[in-house]
Amino acid sequence: GQWSPQGLLNNGDGCLTTHLLDIGLFLDGREADLFSMGGAKSYYLDTVVDVGTNFGQMAILGLMLLIGFILALLGYVQDEMQREGMRTGKVPKHTYNQQGDGVNSARNITDPIAYQQADNKAMFLAVTFWHVVARDHALIGPLFFKDIFTRPQRLLCLGVLLTGVMAVNAAIFGLPNDLIGASQFVPAGVVSGLLVFPLYCSVVFMFSS
Repeated sequence: GQWSPQGLLNNGDGCLTTHLLDIGLFLDGREADLFSMGGAKSYYLDTVVDVGTNFGQMAILGLMLLIGFILALLGYVQDEMQREGMRTGKVPKHTYNQQGDGVNSARNITDPIAYQQADNKAMFLAVTFWHVVARDHALIGPLFFKDIFTRPQRLLCLGVLLTGVMAVNAAIFGLPNDLIGASQFVPAGVVSGLLVFPLYCSVVFMFSS
């Protein structure tokens, strides 16, 4: 039940034995296999993430800003023409309906409910939906005149949305395969839209309130 002390000498650093009784169970008498290590080599990245200056992306961003500036200028001209027509009587003015109750008549000029179509449920829902789209949609809204929320302000909000989506996409694809795979364009777009939408809503609230 214990080690045999016969033929063993132990000085605390190792054992010296004259026979291989019990210790022989733990010895491997086969010849050791020799192997050689290869020399150090340098390896380059298989995929280069960024090469020089991205002139293509800079050109696209500059073109979008230029188009946004031109459209905002055209929107301002169209709004002024609409207001001039309202002042001269060529275009009917919008009534504020401050006496409306919100049930049978509009309470303000931004109320999208189609009260005139209350008897026809299908038309009521369709016209009300169209009024909401024309009032709040980021792309369709700038096509229509609004007394409070002007076309240049709407286009500025759209510019914030587009540039924000581009910025988030640049951050995602700047680190490929870390957040989202480099080939997953649809998830990257969805994530970008979800992250930028609160910023867009805050800018819209700032102008429309």
